[in-house]
Amino acid sequence: MATRNDKEMGVKNGMLGTVDTVDQDHVSVLLDSDDGTPRRVTFDPQRYRNFDHGYAVTIHKSQGATIDRAYVLFSRTMDAPLTYVAITRHRDTLRLFLSGEDRPEWVVSSAGFRQQLFRVRNLEQS
Repeated sequence: MATRNDKEMGVKNGMLGTVDTVDQDHVSVLLDSDDGTPRRVTFDPQRYRNFDHGYAVTIHKSQGATIDRAYVLFSRTMDAPLTYVAITRHRDTLRLFLSGEDRPEWVVSSAGFRQQLFRVRNLEQS
């Protein structure tokens, strides 16, 4: 993930990608794109240090992104707008996970879960 804009390289803070190759002087990354066609960026890690390795991003960081697969761990801090962002990032596959100890209060009953999903759908339509 890029952690700072760099016009010369054509990267913006928050851009995600897959590391393709690494050697002593260069890192080559295939940047994700909205149309599904990756763009290669190669840089010297001694000169461009504004990148970080990770396996996941927060819901806030994912806002505005479209990804092939999303894995969402619900927590008690999730309200309708945050849930909407979390479950609308995927292009192909969405997997939802719940923990009995940290589940949102609206998941306690199936009626509460249906009501929350209704709120999310209403946000989508407005």
